[in-house]
Amino acid sequence: MTRTDRPTVVLLNPPGTQRYLRDCYCSSVDKANYYWAPLDLLMQSAHLDADFEISLVDGILQRMTPEQCVATVEAKNPVAVVALCSHLSWQEDRPFLAELKRRVGAPLFVSGDLPRFQDQAVMERCEFIDGVLLDLTTPDIAHRLREGAFPENTSVTHRENGEIVSGSLKGLKWFEHPLPRHDLFWKMGYNFPLGLREPLASVLTMHGCPYKCDYCNTGMIHFSRRKFDNMEMELDWLKAQGVRSLKIRDATFNFSRQHVFDFCDLLMRKDYGFKWFCYGRAETLQEDEIEIMSRAGCRFVAFGIESGSPEILLEHKDRNDTDTVINTLRACRRHGIETLGHFVIGLTGENEVTLEQTRQFVRGLPLDFASFNLFDPRPGALLLGEKVTVDQAELTQIPSPTLDGEFAGGGGSYAEGLTVDDLKRWRAALYRTFYLRPGYLWRRLTRIGDLETLRNYLRQGYRVVLTGLRGA
Repeated sequence: MTRTDRPTVVLLNPPGTQRYLRDCYCSSVDKANYYWAPLDLLMQSAHLDADFEISLVDGILQRMTPEQCVATVEAKNPVAVVALCSHLSWQEDRPFLAELKRRVGAPLFVSGDLPRFQDQAVMERCEFIDGVLLDLTTPDIAHRLREGAFPENTSVTHRENGEIVSGSLKGLKWFEHPLPRHDLFWKMGYNFPLGLREPLASVLTMHGCPYKCDYCNTGMIHFSRRKFDNMEMELDWLKAQGVRSLKIRDATFNFSRQHVFDFCDLLMRKDYGFKWFCYGRAETLQEDEIEIMSRAGCRFVAFGIESGSPEILLEHKDRNDTDTVINTLRACRRHGIETLGHFVIGLTGENEVTLEQTRQFVRGLPLDFASFNLFDPRPGALLLGEKVTVDQAELTQIPSPTLDGEFAGGGGSYAEGLTVDDLKRWRAALYRTFYLRPGYLWRRLTRIGDLETLRNYLRQGYRVVLTGLRGA
């Protein structure tokens, strides 16, 4: 059978009224002109490629209407569809997926935060869904399509003889996968503008997170590491394809000092020449790790800083050492690594005092970029995760396209004595406090070295200005 004669499987990111990022059992909305390749689909492409023709359809990036997207998938006559969905977009996803199933008829498997943590409820309420993927690193969907049945102890909750069979997590400490179809995703035009040059590839070296921050659901996902020789094989191939940059998709790249040193040693020993981005935990990243990361090509690290209030940090992260965070950021700057800090506004216990502590904290923070996000309960998270049910997601108010996608999931504010509008005003104040510092603006202007960087700054700056002025 030639490659073009093989049955087709469609990997699908459904359309939406917002630029939803449904990715790795998380969901958000693009706020700064980026849209990266969905990891769920990338990982499944690795397992499906040996036996199926893969067609990637991204209804958001390709700016499709629901009708156009259904018609596009229908024309491909697939033997199966693997689709993304999320609790933020569920009110749009559910009717779209129902119509897709009605028109296409092929088995429909879904991956996303809501079905991952509400798999039984989703399957009971949505008879058009044939399976829910509980672990995006596993090959079980490809096994089902190839063999006609799921393997024993499958990680896919599915239907069998009219009954819903619960998937199980296999508890593997290590995973591996064939080469993903990076070429399909490069052609689609995903972008990640924070100082990295194209072509860029997403690479996973671990899945899940060993930490249990109560507002995040990533720590509730089974934690596993990728076999090192399998990762090296992919990096060799990416180098041969002319890839210049990597986005390391681990939730916490520095979960282990040994992992940091082993990975960086591999990059330097093989002389790949990659520039790369990763997510890290500032409280545990040591300067010797930062130094070797820089020598190995790391140019950007994103940290979940969350708050400048010691009380909020201690309640939700079990860490309140803001001084350590500042020292880590300074060390990154000394070694030429730019940094992005993520903050969460409106966690339980938040009030005017804790928000003012955060505002004073960010005023002198040696960060290169900051993102301030309203707290939205996540499915599966220890903090209010039980509130994010299928019923609640169906009632969530979809934000207007004129907004920036930040909203409290239809559940209102969880802060003390503050409304959602109050929190939005605080968010605007935090953006202005951070980005409108004269010293900060001067540093950014002096770091513009080429036209591409200038264009990225202008696009991102436009979104930041809109968010900073909104609610003022």
